[in-house]
Amino acid sequence: MRGEMKKIARPGFTLLELLVVIAMIALIASAILFAMFGALEEAKGARTRAEITRLHEIIMERYSAYESRSLQIPAMASLSRLPDPREVARVRVLAMRDLMRMEMPDRITDVIDVGPNLAGPSELRLYYPNIYATNVTQFVNVKLAPPSLHLSYRKRATASWSEAYQGAECLYLIVSAIHEEGGDPIEFFSSSEIGDVDLDGMPEFLDGWGQPIGFFRWAPGFESPMQIANPETNPDPFDPLKTDVRWHFQQPVKAGLVNGTYRLVPLIYSAGRDGLVDMVDQGLAFHYKQTPLLSSLQPAARPYCTLGANIYPNDPYYFDSGSGYLMGQELDVNGDGILGYLDNITNHLIEVR
Repeated sequence: MRGEMKKIARPGFTLLELLVVIAMIALIASAILFAMFGALEEAKGARTRAEITRLHEIIMERYSAYESRSLQIPAMASLSRLPDPREVARVRVLAMRDLMRMEMPDRITDVIDVGPNLAGPSELRLYYPNIYATNVTQFVNVKLAPPSLHLSYRKRATASWSEAYQGAECLYLIVSAIHEEGGDPIEFFSSSEIGDVDLDGMPEFLDGWGQPIGFFRWAPGFESPMQIANPETNPDPFDPLKTDVRWHFQQPVKAGLVNGTYRLVPLIYSAGRDGLVDMVDQGLAFHYKQTPLLSSLQPAARPYCTLGANIYPNDPYYFDSGSGYLMGQELDVNGDGILGYLDNITNHLIEVR
């Protein structure tokens, strides 16, 4: 018909074109999701670093105070029998370690007795004073009365307290017991940063991934710019007279290190995104005791003495000759070929201003 426009047939999309469009949409969506996931992970990491920074400041204020902490030893009168002033200084170092263990626990056995062969720190009481004079064979009792803080921890320990996150739970015990002027440190943490992952009635601080933030009071195997395993350049500030037996017997904490003891800094850590810590922690089986190199000395020269099977010296630098490792040492613990510690977030590697 004249004047009527002729209709032009327009073909629809082909199947190939539809597939290309769908693929492009999927590609753009995955890129957006990947970017969002990366941003979310970065946010979790930033939150965790900020949380560990706050915990570091709280813990280090208490830990550093032990350098000038007064110490009342019940058996001080008996120390007059010691042959050398350095022996008195060494008794003080040993007693201070006991006090630090009672007030800054990092495992269940630092708080409560869990078996006949795992006594709590208040049972670490015998000292054998014959490093400097072998003719002295009398025992000197330096058992400390449990401080009120330790007694409060024992009261708060639940019967169901499990080993799984004991370090994290001890960290919460310590921080929640500190009442600073003008407030409670717990007030600086949100409800999302506190939980009870293993449901044993003992709370933990949680990282950005919802996992407990771990704690080692002493982790001599962990090496960092903050904790250099060199007694010459980084000596133990709690033992300024170098009374630890490793100095006297010219022994290193571990083969390959310089003789003597070095400064330890409490370790606060998150397993990071992968949830793998991969640091040496023998759990409940680990108990601070006499390092094998010391117990191998002849009885007349032993710097410590044990009474029965359940009383051990309190050695921060305890080396497990069975495994060949120090506490806190980084390695592939489960042997899966994955170095899970590479993404750990720790207070040792965070610049705290």
